[in-house]
Amino acid sequence: MLLLKGLEEFNGGHYFACHETLETLWKGLSGDEKTLVQGIIQVSVAYYHLNRGNTKGALRLFDRALPRIEPYLPTWLDLDLAAFFQAIRVERERLAAQGPDLPFIASPPLLLRLKAP
Repeated sequence: MLLLKGLEEFNGGHYFACHETLETLWKGLSGDEKTLVQGIIQVSVAYYHLNRGNTKGALRLFDRALPRIEPYLPTWLDLDLAAFFQAIRVERERLAAQGPDLPFIASPPLLLRLKAP
């Protein structure tokens, strides 16, 4: 399943691969699901940009991603989005407070997790 593969890639810090995997999934979706997956893709690309020193690009992507993810809180398809969303918001605020022109050290990687049964 593409979603699980994308989650594994994200959690492993393989943000570009996650983007590619989830984009394949995204192309086959419609409606609300497409919007949420787009938000997750944008977070993945934001972390890719952070790792490459593009803090301005990361901040823009966090700003686009948050409103796409928020309507699906706290869960979607057993994916626990509440903690993920909060961590992204904190990371975004840290980045904005610091200013996008300075080097930024990202917090420990966020994990996208399936909700425990």
